[in-house]
Amino acid sequence: MRPRGIVLRLSVSHFCIDAYASMPGALIPFLYVAHDLSFTKAGILAGVLLLSAALLQPLYGYLSDRWHSRVFTALGPAVAGVFICSLGLTSSYTLMLLFVFAGGIGIAAFHPQGTAVVSRSSKRNPAFQLSFFITFGMLGYAAGPMAMGSLVVFAGLEWSILAAIPGVVVTLYLLTSGPLPVVEEMVPQPREVFRSLRAHSRPLL
Repeated sequence: MRPRGIVLRLSVSHFCIDAYASMPGALIPFLYVAHDLSFTKAGILAGVLLLSAALLQPLYGYLSDRWHSRVFTALGPAVAGVFICSLGLTSSYTLMLLFVFAGGIGIAAFHPQGTAVVSRSSKRNPAFQLSFFITFGMLGYAAGPMAMGSLVVFAGLEWSILAAIPGVVVTLYLLTSGPLPVVEEMVPQPREVFRSLRAHSRPLL
């Protein structure tokens, strides 16, 4: 009962990217005060991130099945980290919206392929491997606001970009640590995707 190498690498990456997903929860109150945002504008920032991170996941899941490229998983931490942690560098609300949307793209790109690789990594104990991966993500989600809040309190809002460094490091590691395992026969056609969704529409709903 121990994680495989690929599962451990992706679990650390999951910790990192879910930490970025939760960091706006700590950043938005500081942005609200520093730039005199309204409650509505602050709420929209959080909503745009959630929409971007959630609604784009089926697209990246489909593309990763088609292309078998590790770029979706590997680039996710850097993209999410750089854009979300850049929120403290701008006073433009338009740029804030663009930053959280782009950060959501990194989050959306990572999860489908990362979860699929982990679930296929072991035939003997796939549930344990997947639970290990998910646990690291939840730990990251809990740690993100604490890390970002502490950084801004001690260094200032403009130094929020420093929190992007772990994401960039993780991306460089994933790009150089060898290919992700793929299953060639699991390449869906668009008709198969929608047929499967229709067949399972009730439990999905």
